[in-house]
Amino acid sequence: MLGIARDISERKKAQEKFKILFETSRDSIMTLEPPSWKFTSANRSTLDLFDANNENEFTSKCFWDVSPNIQSDGSPSSKKAKIMINKAMNEGSNFFEWTHRTLNGIKFPATVLLTRVDIEEGKPFLQATIRDISEQKKAEEKIKKQNIKMKKLDKIKSDFLNITSHELRTPMSAIKGYIQMIIDKTLGDINDDQINALNVVLRNSNRLDNLIQDILDLSRLESGTLKFIAESSDIKQLVKDSIETMQSFALSKNMNIEAHIEDNIPKMKIDQERIKQVFINLLNNAIKFSPDGSTIDIRVKKQKKDVLFEIQDFGRGIPKKKQNKIFDTFYQVEGGMDRKFGGAGLGLSISRGIVLAHGGEIYLDSFEGKGSTFSFTLPKKPVKDMEGRFKEVDIFKLENNNETKKRYKEKNTYRKGV
Repeated sequence: MLGIARDISERKKAQEKFKILFETSRDSIMTLEPPSWKFTSANRSTLDLFDANNENEFTSKCFWDVSPNIQSDGSPSSKKAKIMINKAMNEGSNFFEWTHRTLNGIKFPATVLLTRVDIEEGKPFLQATIRDISEQKKAEEKIKKQNIKMKKLDKIKSDFLNITSHELRTPMSAIKGYIQMIIDKTLGDINDDQINALNVVLRNSNRLDNLIQDILDLSRLESGTLKFIAESSDIKQLVKDSIETMQSFALSKNMNIEAHIEDNIPKMKIDQERIKQVFINLLNNAIKFSPDGSTIDIRVKKQKKDVLFEIQDFGRGIPKKKQNKIFDTFYQVEGGMDRKFGGAGLGLSISRGIVLAHGGEIYLDSFEGKGSTFSFTLPKKPVKDMEGRFKEVDIFKLENNNETKKRYKEKNTYRKGV
């Protein structure tokens, strides 16, 4: 008898607790009972939500009576409601979105949580918790429209960059060709002063041509449309070709480029023209910001899972507080100094995108006044979908490479002599 009395007492306490929560909740809470599934009770929030004058007016309705005849997916409300109710009874609960209708006929979107309640043995019922999500849906629709607008603007911008870059390159090729012909005296004799003047024009034409190419590549990087042609590549030959491309620039500053390549570097399946572009970008920066007569060191080493490439200079270095921005698009360390040397701050962000697309990593180690080492890795095992990976690269957000540097430093003596 004592046990039965205790059970009754506990059941009453549970019912009282449920009643307090039921009445004071800001969410709309109601109960439904089988087999008719009419509402048997509703709290104040429910009456306000459904524009009911009193509880009796509301509890004469079924779940599907306060819904439009057809749901947003085209299914009849009464049929779909019974499916949702059965699922909640069988599984204990069911959470879903639903279109409801007030007693005045006003539709609104809502989330519904149906929960099976077993306070009294053999007499389960459902508690429905309903929340109006009209404002949330309006906000989502607004964001959706803004995203569509942004995509349109983004496409216009990308198309403009692509078309403009292509159209600019065509006349630039002709300009450079004729300048070179005049310098070579193909069209007649010219004096030394004229040759010097034309060399200035040619250098600036090359700078403009490189800028156009960078803008074109940046547009492709951003849109994820840069094409990659992976092929088996000889790394020694790739480094040699890159050095030859930059040799005249190095000689103009009386600089020497030294390459130290391990003998056992395997052939790698990469887009060698794109990786050569990375090498040339890094070499160009190293030469540009190094003093006349200094040396650029290139090191290529085989590691366990990848090949490490390092380009080290002994120039001015990069302040520590600015190193985390060095790969950002259009970023320049020192505006005045960088303007003097030329460039738009695109080369490193483009290089980063290419390396990440190959499945590698790129990072910087620099000491102000002592020089910089730009390092990047390429995996020995090539990635299967290079262009697919490339589309996932966000070139406007610099990923944190500190862990990469830490792993490398644990295995190697980093930047000897600096």
